[in-house]
Amino acid sequence: ARNDQLAWLWAESTALFPSVYLDETLASSRHGRNFVSFRVQEALRVARTHHANHALPVYVFTRPTYSRRLTGLSEMDLISTIGESA
Repeated sequence: ARNDQLAWLWAESTALFPSVYLDETLASSRHGRNFVSFRVQEALRVARTHHANHALPVYVFTRPTYSRRLTGLSEMDLISTIGESA
């Protein structure tokens, strides 16, 4: 996987900051929920994998609007993005 090829970068990192900004094309869909979940799961995997004695902290970035627009997230998307980052 691409992230495994970046092992040198993760080994020097002190935290990970994945973003879960949703595009409007993913609004209120299973694909949108999967995108958020998989992005966070991959960050957690990388955080556990590349440091021998500890996992890196993971701080998820989200926003209350869809990316590239100021349209507010639907209730379902708010729950999936904020809930996944908690």
